[in-house]
Amino acid sequence: METATEYLDQKAQFQAWDETQALGEASMRSLILHGKICPYCGGTPVLAESYGIYHGVDHGLVWICRPCQAWVGCHRDENHAPLGRLADARLRSAKTEAVQAFAPIWGKWSGVRKNARHLAYKWLAGHMGISVSRSYIAKFDVDQCREVVDICRTRNAQFDFDQFLERNT
Repeated sequence: METATEYLDQKAQFQAWDETQALGEASMRSLILHGKICPYCGGTPVLAESYGIYHGVDHGLVWICRPCQAWVGCHRDENHAPLGRLADARLRSAKTEAVQAFAPIWGKWSGVRKNARHLAYKWLAGHMGISVSRSYIAKFDVDQCREVVDICRTRNAQFDFDQFLERNT
C-alpha cells in the first residue's frame, strides 16, 4: 500500500506527463533538445552530482534520467541550464566520435580566429542542411552524429573549411 505522499508524487508525475503530451510535436522536440525531457522515457531529468556517473570524479552537476542512465552536463551558473539533450550510452559514444572528427577541422584556427568554432558550426550546418541554431553536437541524435563524422572525415573537409573561413572573413 502506498502512502499519501507517494500517491500524490505519482499523480503529479502523471499530470506532468499528460501536460507534456498535450504540447505540440515541435514543443516536445524543443524540450528534448534542451534537456528538459528524457527522449527515451519522457520523464523529467533531475539535477545531480556527476561523481556518481564518472566513477568518483566530479565534473560538476548533470541533469540525469536515472532509469534510462541518460544525462547531460549543465552550465555552471545559478540556472544550471542543460548543455544539450540527454544522452544514453549509445548517443554519448556517437557524440564522442562526432567531436573527435569535428574538433580538428576548426581547432587549428582556434588561436587565430576568435570565432573559429562558431564559423565551424555554421560550415557544418550548411553541409547538413540545417540552421546554425540546430547545428550543435550537444543537440544531435545518433544519426546526426554519424553524419558529422562522414562530413568531417572526407578527404577535402579541412580544405573546404579553410576556404569557408576565407570567404567569411
